[in-house]
Amino acid sequence: MTEVILKIDELKPSASNVRAKHTAEDIAMMAHSIDKRGLINPIAVALNGDGTYEIIAGRLRYEGAKKAGIETVRCLDVSAFSQSERVEISLSENIDRRQMSALELYVAFAKLFKAGMPVEKIAERFERTEREVQQLLAIGSLPKKLIDSAERGDVGDRTLQALAIASGKDVVRYCNLKLSDRPRDWDIQTWLAGEKGMFMEKYALFDPKLYVGPKITDLFAATDEVWMTDGEQFWTLQHTAFDDLLKGYNDKGWQTEKVEFFSNWEYEKVAKKNGGKVYWCENRKTGEVSFHVGYARLNKAGKAPKAKDKDGKAVPKPDTSQAFDHFMDETRHAAVQRHMIDDKQAGLVATLILLLKHSDNIQFRSGGKALSDAYGDSLHSSDNFLVVHDDFCEMLSELGLKDGHTWDMKIADLGPKLMEYVPATLTRWIVTTVARQWDCEGKDGDAIGKAVGLVQVNAWEADAAFWDGIKNKNTLIKIAKENKIPIDSNATTKVIRAIVSEKIPDSWRPSWLKF
Repeated sequence: MTEVILKIDELKPSASNVRAKHTAEDIAMMAHSIDKRGLINPIAVALNGDGTYEIIAGRLRYEGAKKAGIETVRCLDVSAFSQSERVEISLSENIDRRQMSALELYVAFAKLFKAGMPVEKIAERFERTEREVQQLLAIGSLPKKLIDSAERGDVGDRTLQALAIASGKDVVRYCNLKLSDRPRDWDIQTWLAGEKGMFMEKYALFDPKLYVGPKITDLFAATDEVWMTDGEQFWTLQHTAFDDLLKGYNDKGWQTEKVEFFSNWEYEKVAKKNGGKVYWCENRKTGEVSFHVGYARLNKAGKAPKAKDKDGKAVPKPDTSQAFDHFMDETRHAAVQRHMIDDKQAGLVATLILLLKHSDNIQFRSGGKALSDAYGDSLHSSDNFLVVHDDFCEMLSELGLKDGHTWDMKIADLGPKLMEYVPATLTRWIVTTVARQWDCEGKDGDAIGKAVGLVQVNAWEADAAFWDGIKNKNTLIKIAKENKIPIDSNATTKVIRAIVSEKIPDSWRPSWLKF
């Protein structure tokens, strides 16, 4: 590798250069630098058969020199280097200078691999894991049309990843779609699966060796995830294994019940002799079938204060589905979220409740497991932890929250104090973000609704989804009687529902739901 002085007209961009495009702004800035300071770093070049030199590394310096009107430039002649070594030079320079976008890196690694450098060497040379290199190579091998589309923002990261491990036929099928017809990131897996579906091997209740259909490995998961892509065969084997498991529970005297989904906060552990059941549910999207042994449903009214009639007696809750109950829970919590945003003081108090509720249970975790006592004690005594802990305690003292307890917070006391610290616009941003990320399950929604003083009955009204969720005819008849709506009790549920939903007063709220 020798340094030579070449005329700018003797240089041509190389197809092996991993950085093919630069913006006009980039070139203008480089031209200004060269004009002021000269060309500090030489351009790496290799001799062509026609007597010209191709640029291996330094395309931006070349463009800048041309714009600055420079006639000759310093170059390093790497003609003796192999193709893979030339690509490595180009790639090294751009990575070291952190100029490359993710998409350019995909393509660059693919070029290096095609030039003959094995995965383990690429990983070692550029300080990446072999898995990271395999991921980049998989995406870099996609059609240029698709890479260009991704660079324009028309294709999302998850779509690129999914297509990188899909069959060539599916990639072509996707590329042939009009832009408006292409599935979005969140739909790409379903689109690729088609009608048969594709399901994770880890969710198989059967011995995976029994499955003889096609599989794919998801390189982009945290760990290798194998997907079985013959959904018909998967579910045949899954249901056979499931039937055997269910029979085993029944033979042991367990009552079993299918539920749409299982949330721990809705159940309590109960022994079989005391009425405990085995609840099970299946996820048709992933193929997971889960069993929950020894549980009984909690009284739904236990989440919020029990509804009472004018005489102070508890109002019995009618028979409704679990999905409907969940819908009503979410509706109630949505009203709390809205109130958090509309009332800045209430929102700040609610946000503090959500952020502090687990603050007294700090565990250092690694890989999902709590560290041992010795390691935990060491971390808890470190300066890094203690500074944060002391600052946290100082904050609690300033706010008058002894021991971090939050459930007795009062807006009248805390709201104005918090507003002194946080500007109004930032308050809304913080509260809105917390409201969007807040997991509404559990008792938090009701506790916060109470803390912020929300009269939820004024924040909700029945709509079509509510009425469609009332499947029990007797419930509809009862609502009609309460509101003096004339109906024929012998009519069908559908007819009664239509009459009641049309004639119900706008101010009506169900007495058996706490709004």
